[in-house]
Amino acid sequence: MNPTIWRAVADLTNELYFLESTTSPNVIWVDLGQIDFARGSGTRMLDLVNHPDRIGDVTMQFKPAPPFKPMVPDPERDIRARR
Repeated sequence: MNPTIWRAVADLTNELYFLESTTSPNVIWVDLGQIDFARGSGTRMLDLVNHPDRIGDVTMQFKPAPPFKPMVPDPERDIRARR
Protein backbone atom coordinates (compact mmCIF):
# COMPACT_ATOMS: atom_id res chain seq x y z
CA MET A 1 0.00 0.00 0.00
CA ASN A 2 1.25 3.48 -0.85
CA PRO A 3 0.45 6.66 1.04
CA THR A 4 -1.56 9.45 -0.53
CA ILE A 5 0.78 12.10 -1.92
CA TRP A 6 -1.69 14.53 -3.49
CA ARG A 7 -4.97 16.06 -2.47
CA ALA A 8 -7.02 17.49 -5.32
CA VAL A 9 -10.13 19.64 -5.64
CA ALA A 10 -11.92 20.33 -8.91
CA ASP A 11 -14.00 23.50 -9.26
CA LEU A 12 -16.20 22.53 -12.21
CA THR A 13 -18.01 25.88 -12.34
CA ASN A 14 -14.84 27.96 -12.76
CA GLU A 15 -12.77 25.25 -14.52
CA LEU A 16 -10.04 25.29 -11.85
CA TYR A 17 -8.11 22.29 -10.57
CA PHE A 18 -6.32 22.64 -7.21
CA LEU A 19 -3.52 20.37 -5.97
CA GLU A 20 -1.73 20.16 -2.64
CA SER A 21 1.18 17.86 -1.87
CA THR A 22 1.30 16.18 1.52
CA THR A 23 5.02 16.97 1.59
CA SER A 24 4.69 20.72 0.97
CA PRO A 25 2.43 23.46 2.35
CA ASN A 26 2.08 25.03 -1.12
CA VAL A 27 -1.22 24.95 -3.00
CA ILE A 28 -1.11 25.09 -6.78
CA TRP A 29 -3.89 25.39 -9.31
CA VAL A 30 -4.50 25.10 -13.02
CA ASP A 31 -7.03 27.22 -14.90
CA LEU A 32 -8.35 24.63 -17.35
CA GLY A 33 -10.13 27.36 -19.34
CA GLN A 34 -6.73 28.76 -20.37
CA ILE A 35 -5.32 25.50 -21.75
CA ASP A 36 -5.73 24.56 -25.41
CA PHE A 37 -7.12 21.02 -25.47
CA ALA A 38 -7.78 21.04 -29.23
CA ARG A 39 -6.64 18.08 -31.30
CA GLY A 40 -3.05 18.65 -32.39
CA SER A 41 -2.30 21.16 -29.62
CA GLY A 42 0.31 18.79 -28.21
CA THR A 43 0.94 17.03 -24.95
CA ARG A 44 2.19 19.04 -21.99
CA MET A 45 3.55 18.21 -18.55
CA LEU A 46 4.03 20.05 -15.28
CA ASP A 47 7.11 18.69 -13.48
CA LEU A 48 6.25 18.59 -9.79
CA VAL A 49 8.93 16.06 -8.87
CA ASN A 50 11.98 18.14 -9.77
CA HIS A 51 10.25 21.44 -8.93
CA PRO A 52 8.25 20.81 -5.74
CA ASP A 53 8.49 24.48 -4.72
CA ARG A 54 5.83 25.67 -7.20
CA ILE A 55 3.07 27.78 -5.67
CA GLY A 56 -0.11 29.45 -6.91
CA ASP A 57 -1.32 29.52 -10.50
CA VAL A 58 0.84 27.13 -12.56
CA THR A 59 -1.30 27.17 -15.72
CA MET A 60 1.38 28.70 -17.93
CA GLN A 61 4.20 26.55 -16.51
CA PHE A 62 3.28 23.40 -18.46
CA LYS A 63 5.99 22.39 -20.95
CA PRO A 64 5.72 20.29 -24.14
CA ALA A 65 6.31 16.61 -23.41
CA PRO A 66 5.95 13.23 -25.11
CA PRO A 67 2.65 11.43 -24.47
CA PHE A 68 2.43 9.24 -21.37
CA LYS A 69 3.21 5.60 -22.10
CA PRO A 70 1.12 3.32 -19.89
CA MET A 71 2.69 0.13 -18.61
CA VAL A 72 1.65 -2.94 -20.57
CA PRO A 73 0.38 -5.77 -18.36
CA ASP A 74 2.87 -8.61 -18.07
CA PRO A 75 1.15 -11.66 -16.52
CA GLU A 76 4.49 -13.42 -15.96
CA ARG A 77 5.94 -10.44 -14.06
CA ASP A 78 2.75 -10.13 -12.00
CA ILE A 79 2.92 -13.81 -11.01
CA ARG A 80 6.57 -13.48 -9.94
CA ALA A 81 5.76 -10.38 -7.89
CA ARG A 82 3.12 -12.29 -5.89
CA ARG A 83 5.52 -15.07 -4.87
